[in-house]
Amino acid sequence: DWTINLFNTNATSTPVATTTTNSLGYYEFQNVNPGEYLLTENMPDGWTQLLAPANVVVLDGQNSTSTDNIFINYKPVSAPVCGNGTQETGEQCDDGNLENNDGCSPSCQIEQIEPAVIQPGDIIINELMWMGAGSNADEWIELKNTTNNNIDLSNCYITRYYNGDVTMFDIGDFFGKNINAQSYFLLSNYNEAGSKISIEPDIYNTKMLLVNSNL
Repeated sequence: DWTINLFNTNATSTPVATTTTNSLGYYEFQNVNPGEYLLTENMPDGWTQLLAPANVVVLDGQNSTSTDNIFINYKPVSAPVCGNGTQETGEQCDDGNLENNDGCSPSCQIEQIEPAVIQPGDIIINELMWMGAGSNADEWIELKNTTNNNIDLSNCYITRYYNGDVTMFDIGDFFGKNINAQSYFLLSNYNEAGSKISIEPDIYNTKMLLVNSNL
């Protein structure tokens, strides 16, 4: 809504009346005394006025109506700025930089990046631990990313060997999971509620039962 002011041309410091437009831009003033009036509008930030109506004259003793008192305004639309961290019109993404190969291109379009190949030693088993609950199955494995890059675990799985291979966590368990650079990833047999562990593991699966005699 826009605010429209009605001033008497002999006293323009204070409006005689004020109203607001409806959603279609319509406004009106009723029961105006005879005289000559000036119409103004309050301009919101960023808008520029192109046209304002001429002065309106209300004649004494006549039931007159003045129409087509139109204001025309416009607001410039800024071109999107790629790299400012705000996704704008025409941008598929904006990660706040102009780097390649980070998922968002220097033209702020989504990049398709092949996942990095995990090399031996990139991810290690940092700890194996029993959490101390009543069950000896209350165990967890802590992985560590030893690199300075985030690693996508989507194609990973973990097996144990005891009288044959047993898959404890398969590719479906790891789908969409990441381990951040120089960070840890917790695998558990139970969730936080069923364990002595004080945090929720990244993944839990009751197939993770370890054979304690072989640890």
